Amino acid sequence: MLNYVVRRLLLLPLVLLGVTLIAFSMIWLLGPGVLVSAYIQNPRALDKAPDTYERLVAKYGLDQPLAIRYWKWLQNVVKGDWGYSLVAKDKVSIAISHRLAPTLELTIISGIIIVLLGMWIGTLMAGKYGSWFDKIISVFSMIGWSIPEFITGLLVFLVFLKLFHWIPVGLASAETYDIVNSPQWNSYTHSLIIDSFLNGNFVVLGNALLNLIEPVLTLVIMWTCYIMRITRTSIVEIMHLDYIRTARAKGLEEEKVLKKHARRNALISVVTISGNVFVYLLAGAVIVESIFNRPGLGRFIAAASARKDFISVIATTFYIGIIAVLMNLLVDIIYTIIDPRVRLN
Repeated sequence: MLNYVVRRLLLLPLVLLGVTLIAFSMIWLLGPGVLVSAYIQNPRALDKAPDTYERLVAKYGLDQPLAIRYWKWLQNVVKGDWGYSLVAKDKVSIAISHRLAPTLELTIISGIIIVLLGMWIGTLMAGKYGSWFDKIISVFSMIGWSIPEFITGLLVFLVFLKLFHWIPVGLASAETYDIVNSPQWNSYTHSLIIDSFLNGNFVVLGNALLNLIEPVLTLVIMWTCYIMRITRTSIVEIMHLDYIRTARAKGLEEEKVLKKHARRNALISVVTISGNVFVYLLAGAVIVESIFNRPGLGRFIAAASARKDFISVIATTFYIGIIAVLMNLLVDIIYTIIDPRVRLN
């Protein structure tokens, strides 16, 4: 397995090179006329200085061929210079480092809840296959999976507003931000959850977790429905195999047959889907973070795309690509833990 992991890690730069090349090419196809608009704060300035457009194009090399611009970008990245973010008004590396932790908080917490809850409900549905419980939950899961995230997010927002008169915005309340911005607060990771532990401030921890409820619930509603349907289908198919009949013939209780034999073998397909779900959650963060005003990578890349800040878009895509590749590698390793018959060569 170690050789397999090493080979995958050695291929990581090539994969990321391909990801950035595709993103860079798609953005560069917009042409200098579109890209230069990101550098023009006031369009009326063009009337006063007609040569402004040509000077900006020449300054930022927007009229150069794709290969030359991409090579220059790679050289700067190797040197540690990711460029300047027009959206964040700061270095791209600093902008991403400050926004990565909130997105990972949302993704990891949501993903863990989605996988555990989806597998649990899916197992219950498979154990009561064909019953009213199975049919009712199946209908609700189809509805939950069919509703787009932006609709679910708005519904969650309105329900909490109507029932609890509660509008959590951002990462925490204004009072918590006062604590975080005080000289006594030490920001180690830019994650309020982790930093609150390190600072020994559980008021900030509670507020940070409270403001995660709505965005996490938005992602959980949709993706839990997906995991539970995959789990249910996988277990139902396995329950008709010969070794399950043999286990029943030996006198094992149905619950042990379901959980010990059927569910364990169904985990292979569930783990595959779960790894992809974590990656999709990063994409879903674009919508969810925009709705709930969370300053994470999702909202950052959405703002950068709207502003045509292509340097920020490419760098964020690079980071998401790293997470996606590492997540797929982790899924492959988990295979061997669940099923020792699987060997990674």
